Amino acid sequence: MQGLLSYAGYHFQTEERLMVEHGYAKERAAEHVRQHKDFAEKVVAAKAQIQAGKRIPKTDLESFLTTWLTDHILHTDKEFGAFIRDQQARAAAQKD
Repeated sequence: MQGLLSYAGYHFQTEERLMVEHGYAKERAAEHVRQHKDFAEKVVAAKAQIQAGKRIPKTDLESFLTTWLTDHILHTDKEFGAFIRDQQARAAAQKD
């Protein structure tokens, strides 16, 4: 869980910095950041539960991570990635 939190923190900070740098729409950025915070809160809660000696069913963790992968990464992050690519293409076109 600690490794997941560390990587997620790094990844989220990078994405959020890019949102500011590239002027990602505020409403989209706010929703994206909210999803990051929700994910981090759930992982912190799971970590606390494990540290308290409570077991978390494997199926619960699998479901949580599968949902995150399909909902956030394949949709929200993909949309943001397309925005960044579009911004980069526009910048390159302006240089020509």
